[in-house]
Amino acid sequence: ARFRPSADGNPGDPTRWLHMVQPAWSLDPLWVRFPTIAMRWEFSPEEAPLSYLEPTKVAQQSAFGVGLNFQVDRNVQGGALMSGNRQFAWGLGVQASNQLWFDLPSCAQGFRTRIGLDRVAGDWGCARARIYLDHLEGKPLYESKLLIGSAEVIDTGVLPVSGAKSLVLVADSADKDTPPGADPLDICDALNWLEPVVLFDRDKLLAEVRRYWNKAMLGLDA
Repeated sequence: ARFRPSADGNPGDPTRWLHMVQPAWSLDPLWVRFPTIAMRWEFSPEEAPLSYLEPTKVAQQSAFGVGLNFQVDRNVQGGALMSGNRQFAWGLGVQASNQLWFDLPSCAQGFRTRIGLDRVAGDWGCARARIYLDHLEGKPLYESKLLIGSAEVIDTGVLPVSGAKSLVLVADSADKDTPPGADPLDICDALNWLEPVVLFDRDKLLAEVRRYWNKAMLGLDA
């Protein structure tokens, strides 16, 4: 409903094609020339990519990861997010061992992500992913199997996060579990959190939005 393809001139000429989009937050439509578009995706009001949020805390603990900071919508080396022989639209690239802490809004009710080693790891990387709520003690909300090599991507499914104030994504280099033939320590442990999404309770989200309606346009909050 908020998208319309069009053309500026000859419709048979792809260089004249235009894509019109109008996000809910924009009073005016945005016209984008087709040849400049690399990727397009959309989200419902009840979901938001985690990569839109800044982590409140980052802990890098890897022996060979010095200088390899986490990347937004890129792998840890700055390249495209490629796992399982395909490219992903958004996500977070880290070098295990790494922790990313995010504050959660009160209306958050679920979280989902895919996880895989990036293609830069080849067949040699070895890591495990864990997800915690609020703190690192006790049993994690989710723990992956040992990921070896970049050929496989796993899906967490929707995980419940209602009532939690923070989400913690842990990439563990799993040094003690490294199988024979894999690189030791964390040499190739480039892990990707692929297309992570926070899911919101619709009623709670609507109540939050209504608190700010009058502030969205100058003069209406008088």
